[in-house]
Amino acid sequence: MGLPRAPALACGAGEEDMTNDAPADEIRFLTADGRILASPSSVKDCPVIEYALPHSLGSSGEFTNLDWSNAPFCRGWALVDTGADHNYIDTALAEKLGVVPTQTVQVSGATSTTAGKIIDAPLFLIGSRTICDNEFITADLRDNGRMYDVVIGRTILYQRTLLMCPTSDRYLISRAPL
Repeated sequence: MGLPRAPALACGAGEEDMTNDAPADEIRFLTADGRILASPSSVKDCPVIEYALPHSLGSSGEFTNLDWSNAPFCRGWALVDTGADHNYIDTALAEKLGVVPTQTVQVSGATSTTAGKIIDAPLFLIGSRTICDNEFITADLRDNGRMYDVVIGRTILYQRTLLMCPTSDRYLISRAPL
């Protein structure tokens, strides 16, 4: 069963054009009470995109020759964080997926420094049907009251074009930079 492709893109007058044949991920907004909206209803709503992560294909945690049509995967909403230097995954989700960390690092946040483990995992962006091979750092996202398991930071966002235009009510991440 194939995943749906995002609708054709269009921007309002004066905005940079994103072509109609460029698949994109539509940004949605996660509210404090857990609803997913097409447009923000408050400045506190978090921008999120839909993703899928595969379960490990072996005890080594390797994802080589991954067949997405048959692999078990976890699907959810990832926070789009333009201020995050790295990508993050909830520690419990990484363990559930069976991903083996490659090393431990110290991660500095806005209020603290904690130890995190680096994992390599392919993140499938559902709207654009693209796979991002990236490193993720484990963090206790859910334990800190967050309602998402993955944070997409600048290492993924730099490979794409982010469009957030409230005047035309369009919020997108393109498959590639313009």
